Amino acid sequence: MARARSRPRRGRARGDGAPEAAMILWRDPLSLLALGLVPALVAFFLWARRRRERALAAFVAAALLPAVAPDLDPRRRVLRWALLTVAVLCLGLALGGPMWGFRWQEVHRQGIDLVIAIDTSRSMLATDVTPNRLARAKLAVQDLVAELHGDRVALVAFAGSAFLQCPLTLDYGAFAQSLEAVEVGIIPKGGTALT
Repeated sequence: MARARSRPRRGRARGDGAPEAAMILWRDPLSLLALGLVPALVAFFLWARRRRERALAAFVAAALLPAVAPDLDPRRRVLRWALLTVAVLCLGLALGGPMWGFRWQEVHRQGIDLVIAIDTSRSMLATDVTPNRLARAKLAVQDLVAELHGDRVALVAFAGSAFLQCPLTLDYGAFAQSLEAVEVGIIPKGGTALT
């Protein structure tokens, strides 16, 4: 097992307290200027609608229009323009990059970086300890990790060569899954070499 000196890490913090649900920060507030297109789009739609109605009124009486051109349903046009307006509105909001929930800040934590190496050669199947050496090593690692608080931990499996099974992490659940996956033969090259 190798240890590294403690050092400050960057992480999430809630600051003075939980962030307010109503507080939204924008990654790129200038992109919100695209929302100015929404009123322009609505104005254009109203202008185009009046122009179209005038053009149709010049050729066909309003009462005869449904019989002459049934596919010119005004509700369809309104729905199409409404959907387009909502799409532009959503695009403008998405371009602004709304963010909420937490903020990034520099957090100084005291802790160590712990790298655990486990031999996965055939010798770990020996039953001189119950049930075998590998199972006992996994139990010892689980006990060690259960005692950690705020320390990063990594896992290296080795036999004829070494493999980083789990990089340094504070996520002990992910580490436990990586540890569970360690088996004899996980490293195709046989032997015992921690290099």
